[in-house]
Amino acid sequence: MTRRIDNTEDLGRWIRAERKAQGLRQPDLAAAAATSVRFIVEIERGKPTAQIGKVLDVLRQLGIGLSLEGLSEGPGDAPMAEADPEADLGAGPRGGGSPRGGKPPGEGS
Repeated sequence: MTRRIDNTEDLGRWIRAERKAQGLRQPDLAAAAATSVRFIVEIERGKPTAQIGKVLDVLRQLGIGLSLEGLSEGPGDAPMAEADPEADLGAGPRGGGSPRGGKPPGEGS
């Protein structure tokens, strides 16, 4: 399932919803992602200055992949290298590349 994320608050809501859907507490996710509980709280609140590497670690632990749209491959652009399946964000230990998706709790269709 694909969901559009337009800002850090959206990302934080999705991280929180997925964590809860997997039955994880913030300390569990923090330990799995080798970060602090405070960091998990901050990204779930939409902290705009969160370190991208740490955010990617959290996403990986939740089994959430990341893709980008709207990238050009016009003249002068270097072609993007094929993704290394071993480096796929969805290949983390929790989700095997299959995010559960769905709307965060409390949001209608």
